[in-house]
Parts: sequence; structure tokens; C-alpha cells
Amino acid sequence: MARSKRALNALDRIEKNGTPVINSSDGIDRCIRRTMTEMFIEGGVAYPESRIIEKGNSMSDGIDYPLWLKRGDGCAQQKEDTCYVQSKDEAEKLLNDFWQRGVESVVVNEHLKGDLIKFYGVEGTDFFYWFYPSKCGHRSKFGLEVINGDARGILFDTDALKQEADKAALMLGVPVYGGDCVIGDDGSIKIIDFNDWPSFAPCRDEAAFNIAMAILNKM
Repeated sequence: MARSKRALNALDRIEKNGTPVINSSDGIDRCIRRTMTEMFIEGGVAYPESRIIEKGNSMSDGIDYPLWLKRGDGCAQQKEDTCYVQSKDEAEKLLNDFWQRGVESVVVNEHLKGDLIKFYGVEGTDFFYWFYPSKCGHRSKFGLEVINGDARGILFDTDALKQEADKAALMLGVPVYGGDCVIGDDGSIKIIDFNDWPSFAPCRDEAAFNIAMAILNKM
């Protein structure tokens, strides 16, 4: 789960020397918010309407609120890297805070109403696990799930979610993955986050077996 440049450079070296690597250093790098957003939009992954703001720029007009501002030049490292925003004045203040902290770009995501789901998977296997964090008390480290409230159990196609998640995993190059999505009132699926090497906390034993099988198959 290491993501420092030093760790990724070491991983890249051993991969180039012929050691089998499951989630490659390149794949982990692609999970940076800006890169992931650009690839998902270009590759047609079901993803919220988004745009990227470069360092020093302001919010443009014609954007609907509420929305999310997310650090674009890396993964979220602190609570302030992922912000729920309800007005342009608030957005401008938070953007300035990003720039003051040295963040190089910010991703703007539309806010999606619906059931928030967390999922885990191993691409190339049948393993896929999903759950409602609002119903089991399994919160993320920043607890932002409360914005969407308690899940209502909107019906959706589980197989379609797995297919979309596997598509994203192949695109990024991280076959061992986790993520978050929102199920709209009509059952539509939008992936809002995607992670390399998540915790697999609620399904660790089953995940471990399938990760091991993915490693054996690659070797």
C-alpha cells in the first residue's frame, strides 16, 4: 500500500527486472485523482460530470452547486483534500486554501444524490464485494459518507457494477482494487472513487484467497 515516489521507483525497478507485480507502479500512479479523472472521462467509465482547475485559477461560471472539490495531484492525504461545497463563495475560499497548501490542481466533481456504495474486487476473478457504509458503520477515514445520508436500498444491477469496476481496473492497471459509487434513483451507477490496494476490511479472508489466485495466475 506504499505510494511514496521512493517506494514506487523501487517497485518499478524490480518489475523491470522481471519480478511479477500485480498492481504496478504505473497503475498506482494512475490512481492520482487528476489522472484517473482524465482516463475515466476519455475511456467512458461511468463517472460524475467533472472538470479540472489548474493552480491559481478560480471557479468558472455556469457550475451547479453543491459539488465536490478534490485534490488533483495525489490521493487524499487529509480531510481538507476532499471538500463538499454548497456555494461559489465557499468554493473560491477552499480553492485558495488548496493553492496556499501547494496543491497543483483540483478536480471538480458534480454531487450525485443517491445510495453510496463501497466495493472491493479482483479483476479477472469472480470476486466482488459491495456494501452500504451507512448501514454497517464502516466509515472511511474522513467520514464523508454522511453527506449522502442513509442508503435507501435502490435496486441496481450488481453485475453491471462489477463490469464497470473491472473496466476501470483494466484501464488504470490495478487489478486489485476498491472504490466508491453512487446509485441514482433510476438505478444508474457512477463510480466516484477508485483505489489501489484498499483495506478489504469487511471481506479480508475471501479477498485474500482471490488476490492469491490472481498472483498465482500471473506467475
